[in-house]
Amino acid sequence: MASEKGNENMEAIRVEMQHMAEAKRANDTTKIAVQASITLLKDQVERRKGDIARAANQKKQQAWLLSLCDDAIHHSSLNMVDSDRLDNCVGELYCEGSKQLNQNITRWQEEVEKAEGEIRKLERMSPA
Repeated sequence: MASEKGNENMEAIRVEMQHMAEAKRANDTTKIAVQASITLLKDQVERRKGDIARAANQKKQQAWLLSLCDDAIHHSSLNMVDSDRLDNCVGELYCEGSKQLNQNITRWQEEVEKAEGEIRKLERMSPA
C-alpha cells in the first residue's frame, strides 16, 4: 500500500515535471519568436529612417537644381514668353517631385512610428 502510494506520488511528480518542461519550452519558443520579431521591426525602422534621410537629401538637391535651372533660364537668350514657359515647366516638375518625396517621407514616418509602437508592445509582452 505504501509502495503503491509512493508510485502514485512519483508519477504525479513526473507528470508535473513534464508539464513544467513543456511550459518552459513554450516560453523559450515564445521568447525567441518575440525577439526575432523585435529584431525584424528594428531593421525595418532603420531602413525607413535611411529612406527618410535620403529623401530629405534628395529634396535639397532638387531645390538646388531648381535654383540652377532658374538662373540658367533667366540668363539665357530666350524671349520672355519662352523663358516664362520653360520656367513654369521646371517649376511644375519641381513641385511634383517635391510632392512625391513629401508623401513618401510622411508614409515612411508613419511606418516608423507604427513599428516603434509594435516594438514597445512586444518588449512589454515578452516573457521574462
